[in-house]
Amino acid sequence: MYGGTTSYWNTSSPTFQAPQSKQYSLWSYDTQSKIWGQHDVSAAAPWRPSAGASTEAPELGLTFWYNGMLDSGSSQETQFFGDQVKVFLEGMVVYNTSSQVAMNISTLPVDQGQPRTRGSLQYVPGIGEKGILIYMGGTYRPANEIDNNVAVNYLDMSELDVFDVASLFEKPLNTTTAWHHQKATGDIPLSRGQFCAVTASAPDGSSHNIYIYGGWNERTYTYFDDVYVLSLPSFTWTMLYGEGSGPRFGHTCHLVGNRQMLTVGGISTFDVKREYLAFLTIVIRLTLHSTL
Repeated sequence: MYGGTTSYWNTSSPTFQAPQSKQYSLWSYDTQSKIWGQHDVSAAAPWRPSAGASTEAPELGLTFWYNGMLDSGSSQETQFFGDQVKVFLEGMVVYNTSSQVAMNISTLPVDQGQPRTRGSLQYVPGIGEKGILIYMGGTYRPANEIDNNVAVNYLDMSELDVFDVASLFEKPLNTTTAWHHQKATGDIPLSRGQFCAVTASAPDGSSHNIYIYGGWNERTYTYFDDVYVLSLPSFTWTMLYGEGSGPRFGHTCHLVGNRQMLTVGGISTFDVKREYLAFLTIVIRLTLHSTL
């Protein structure tokens, strides 16, 4: 478990705890001993970010955290921030689960000093020597800018950031050649953040498909209840399910049996009232195309 922020919604609660030190932003849980452990990765990632994008490559023993932000609930050092202050952070944290060593890789070649939050980062195996990472969606603003303006910019869903995972094993690492911009075509989803995504591969390995569901756009106050698939290697968007009547954002997606997408939790809006969906789950059957 990495990063996160402290909620100030109910400070009168007897269980409320103020933001703690930023030193231990990474935690692990041992399922045998049932004990939580702390890990100090502050040398590579000195701050405790939230709202970044994460993914993992289990066969490589690697996990990734892309950009993110600080707010008043991030740590003791940021408690002076106002309610609306957000500071966006550059870099991608790469953590080796075997050696327990973290490194921070520059994202400047693709974010151009405008780091992202509330988007999605997906690991796609079988492309290149060790697979690729694809970042999509979310918001962006200048790095380290302290600004009370809550109306941030949204990344176009046709603009993708791609990272070649094999570059991590090269000495020295060249981030300029490791990162790439990729333009997607097809049924481009409207710009959004806080959607969920899963990646599934066709049985014959001829294509890999990233499915996204829901999300919202803070600038336009638009909420989504739709499903799109991004097919690789063609980088083509296809709409699978149009706008429904139960929009949600802030939920999570989970791949089940390489054939279903299970969504859990999030927030829904009905009559401008936000309702938490902590125990609501939705199962969406995935259509895995051998070619798209």
